[in-house]
Amino acid sequence: MRKDVVLYEKKASNYNIIPIFIMAFSGIVFGALSHSSAIVLDGIFSFVLFLTIFLGKWIQKQVDKPKNYDYPMGMSRLSSLYVLFKVLILLGILLFSLINSLIEIYSYFVGTLEHVEIIQSYVGIYYIVKLSAFIISVIIYRYYMNKCNFQSNILSVDYKGTLVDGFITIGIMFGFFVFGSIEILAPISDALILFILSCFLIFEMGHQLKAEVDNILWKRNYISREDYYYGYFNNYFVSYHFYDIYITKTGPQYFCNMYLTFEGMHNVEEMYEIEKELKEILEKEFEEVILNLYFVKKNKFKSSKYK
Repeated sequence: MRKDVVLYEKKASNYNIIPIFIMAFSGIVFGALSHSSAIVLDGIFSFVLFLTIFLGKWIQKQVDKPKNYDYPMGMSRLSSLYVLFKVLILLGILLFSLINSLIEIYSYFVGTLEHVEIIQSYVGIYYIVKLSAFIISVIIYRYYMNKCNFQSNILSVDYKGTLVDGFITIGIMFGFFVFGSIEILAPISDALILFILSCFLIFEMGHQLKAEVDNILWKRNYISREDYYYGYFNNYFVSYHFYDIYITKTGPQYFCNMYLTFEGMHNVEEMYEIEKELKEILEKEFEEVILNLYFVKKNKFKSSKYK
């Protein structure tokens, strides 16, 4: 049930405040002490995750408010805006880091770079602290995602962000090992790692940005289920013909639009009954659905792939 999902979201975010703060703190502090821009970027990434925990908690409260006159469909789309805001902030940080790494690499090859040695002892402490907090955070997210049957969009986004953060740390660890062992690249190993991480994360965040924009623009994401219900409803409700079925999800809320026509005459009570029956069938899978029925003239509906 939705109230259980909300409860698990709250518990996961509450329990993860300390581990994610440690991830952020270790990156920024040990990155500065070791003179590593790549580790500082890792810390900033974690710090954004830390701050958005509190934004996510506020979003949860708003999304779960009852529908009212001003928001007759509820405020579930705030979940998409939350993800979009988070991705745009991270993209800005990553672009800044990418430019800085390119400047440092260029300066090295033209001979104007002032070499700053990376202090490996602080880097080693950073690995231990950061990865320990990362493992704890992942275990917490996975536990509560499993408890709510992976139905929470907010938990999914936060979990993916934490996974990416952990992969950044592992990438930094291997990057220092590889580039540090190559004499010509050792002086700019930090800049090279920063460049590679920035490119990788810009690609990942760009992919997530596109997915969220598609969601905001109502792009189809449940095509296989739409095909299933199209065939099922047309066979089950023999006096009706369904031209198109569109299912989407925004935050915790599912929406379904159906375009259909009918043979013969039907009164208002019969139409109410079919709406009720359709909703009961859909809610066996989707728990709670806002259903919109659009009755169209026969053979006049042109925007569906169905005939």
